[in-house]
Amino acid sequence: MNLKGNVTQLMLVLSLVRYKLRVCNENKLILSTILKMARFSAFRFIVLLMTWQTFATFTLGEKLPKEFDDAKSKETYEVLVQQINKITKPLAAKLALLEAKISELEVQVQRQESLITSMKNQESTNNLPVSENSETNSALVRNADADLRQGTRLPTSCLDLRANGHTSSGLYSIMGSKFVETVFCDFSKQSFETSFQKWIGYVDVKTAPVYFYVNRNSHLPTANVSITYESARVNVGGGMNAATGKFTAPRTGIYFFSFSAVAAFPASSTLLEFSVGLYLNGTLIGASYVEEANIDSVNHHDCPFSLQSTVSLNKGDQIWLQIRLLSSRVYLANHYTYFTGWLIEEDLSQSLL
Repeated sequence: MNLKGNVTQLMLVLSLVRYKLRVCNENKLILSTILKMARFSAFRFIVLLMTWQTFATFTLGEKLPKEFDDAKSKETYEVLVQQINKITKPLAAKLALLEAKISELEVQVQRQESLITSMKNQESTNNLPVSENSETNSALVRNADADLRQGTRLPTSCLDLRANGHTSSGLYSIMGSKFVETVFCDFSKQSFETSFQKWIGYVDVKTAPVYFYVNRNSHLPTANVSITYESARVNVGGGMNAATGKFTAPRTGIYFFSFSAVAAFPASSTLLEFSVGLYLNGTLIGASYVEEANIDSVNHHDCPFSLQSTVSLNKGDQIWLQIRLLSSRVYLANHYTYFTGWLIEEDLSQSLL
């Protein structure tokens, strides 16, 4: 019996030794696999690590009781489980850290993809059709115009302002296609976001003021000649020549003109007519007309009239007035003839060339 018992104990010890050797070999194989996985991507390593952890926790844990059921060695089993837990806990912490880093990388990749998509969309806006009454398309057109105006001496967009070092969000003046514009720049946004630049309106900016006011003190009974003036009360910008009666635009832009006078009609039982025309480079662009009939007065009858016009002029264009229709003995009365005008809005795209 003693011999049989000793043989049984010896077989048990040999079985335990074989198991420990197998565990050591498996651990060496696992560590070798982990080192090799360092050459692969983090994602593959995590998958293998999770697989090994699951295998170590469940599969190996399920096999151990079966190995020692016959030997009734629960104490040895618990020791081995503790050793496995010591190995798996640090690996689990590393796994959580790697998962956090991968999540962060995924967010960065999504941002990069969004940036690339937005840049592609921005490049394709030049081919988009522009529909009327569309604020979105209007903004696209303004942005496209701003891109074409790169190279002027003034910033043409919030992107230019950012490139020049501006970082504070707020209202800024930029150079538009023809006029200075006000935009709101939100520098906390990316340049491809729609809220990065918001168009506000136009700014009344002129490279030089232009306005004049002249008057005539004598009557004029002649038609088809420009009306001249004896007095120039104001002539800022030097555009008005009182002696010739012609205004020459010193700047390209939108101008406003106003003419007022009195037509003197003699006593007559027939219809009498009087008309003054506004001319641009010799072409009639506006007129004022008055008439009188059955005048009972022994002397004459005065009839006031006026003429206003808003005109787009290029630099060097000329504006003047002249009598275009004049009945017999009708004339332009003295002391009541006034001509004034001023630059409303300058086309800075021409002035800055």
